[in-house]
Amino acid sequence: MEWEGPPKQGLYDPQNEHEACGVGFVVAIDGKRTHKIVRDAEVLAKRMEHRGACACDNDTGDGAGVLTAIPHQFYCAQLR
Repeated sequence: MEWEGPPKQGLYDPQNEHEACGVGFVVAIDGKRTHKIVRDAEVLAKRMEHRGACACDNDTGDGAGVLTAIPHQFYCAQLR
């Protein structure tokens, strides 16, 4: 039995489906903020390079990166 995606509905259109190179998520389930999370995300990004996370054509972005939250007080202190 072959798997079939959901039918077209609302904003979803199966014609827009295509293969993706993969994603990775690094989180702290306990909510503790540590540098280890960022270091782990760096390792993950390096391991995804073989799947295209390298901006190989130097013209377009590949969407690879790390999204973090910077505390407002820290950010303000760095700008001063």
